[in-house]
Amino acid sequence: METSGNSRTKIQRIKIEVDEPYEIFLGRGVIEKFPHIMEEYKNIFIKSASFIVITDKNVAKHHLKKVTRLLKKSGYRSLSYIGRSGEKFKTPKELFKILRWMAKKGATRDSVVLCLGGGVVGDIGGFAASIYMRGCTYIQIPTTLLAMVDSSVGGKTAVDLPEGKNLVGSFYNPLLIIQDINFLKTLPPREFTCGLAEIIKAGLIFNEKLFSRIYKKFDIELAECNKTAKKTKALDHELIKEKLMEDPDFLTGIIKYAVKVKAEVVREDEKEKGLRMLLNFGHTFAHGIEKIYKYKKFLHGEAVILGMQMAVELSSIIGMLEKKKSEKVLQFLKALPIPKPRKLRASRLYRAMLTDKKRKAGEQYFILLKDIGYGIYESGLPRQKVLKAIEKTLEYYS
Repeated sequence: METSGNSRTKIQRIKIEVDEPYEIFLGRGVIEKFPHIMEEYKNIFIKSASFIVITDKNVAKHHLKKVTRLLKKSGYRSLSYIGRSGEKFKTPKELFKILRWMAKKGATRDSVVLCLGGGVVGDIGGFAASIYMRGCTYIQIPTTLLAMVDSSVGGKTAVDLPEGKNLVGSFYNPLLIIQDINFLKTLPPREFTCGLAEIIKAGLIFNEKLFSRIYKKFDIELAECNKTAKKTKALDHELIKEKLMEDPDFLTGIIKYAVKVKAEVVREDEKEKGLRMLLNFGHTFAHGIEKIYKYKKFLHGEAVILGMQMAVELSSIIGMLEKKKSEKVLQFLKALPIPKPRKLRASRLYRAMLTDKKRKAGEQYFILLKDIGYGIYESGLPRQKVLKAIEKTLEYYS
């Protein structure tokens, strides 16, 4: 279903068909339609209910004032909790600070938690909503490309422990999600690359047309890279943001494609018992990388880029993915700018991966590619082949 937005675009409405369905409102300027959207849900909210806006310092600077103004225009009062920026906000200590603050401010089960920010804000804010007074309503307003296509969709909420990422959490769906691509204007270019990586991931595991569409968008730069030295980067963060933001119809289209991939997977497997594991393509490696570097050197999306390279190498090593196709995928992934994984040893990463939550019956499983657009999950792979895939990837950055 589509409804008219402003003169520049249309608002896309994407329904996520799960046990308790919810909708995503996607487009340019969609946040300005917030009062109108809230009218559709007026039977759910009581006017005396307060909105608890959870955000971080960076996002608050750019977007908090506008969102609270629109809440006021809709007739609702709001309170704002502004946390620290980055992964350090997503801890049990910070979670309980939010919960105690909500209690002191008189939040009730009728209160609505509104998560305004990237994946970290959505994860901790959604988890707080899921356990405060045994659950209250929440809304996601993602402000990063990565959060729009990944963490805001699917109902996963969590905080990290020192022992690993996302080890404490719940499955808890929002009432609705507002995705305004105008918010991306203030997004640092480096974060844009992270979001693009997640969209590429969706294409690689489930939709070859989506991957091809993005590949074609950057084919001139990739072709130029082939003519130069092996390790010359074809792309940089600024170029990626510029090419995507100058073509909002293309950007909206690939976001919609990626969201629909995730929506389809989540509909079939809401609680991650089988098919949904495919969404972890690259993440088994990535979470180990993030842990080793203490969540400082690599942004999540950058770790996923490196992790996807390792997964593609592993797919090729075990004879699952044709060499020509693995080379095409790796050409694109290696062209994306990420920090160099200096002093990272394959054996150390392998050990770090063993504490990741992606284990079944004591075995580590991996999401691999049988083809572009066809991901599968495998377990019980020989340690030496996994190490070889890691080593081969690291050689490129040495």
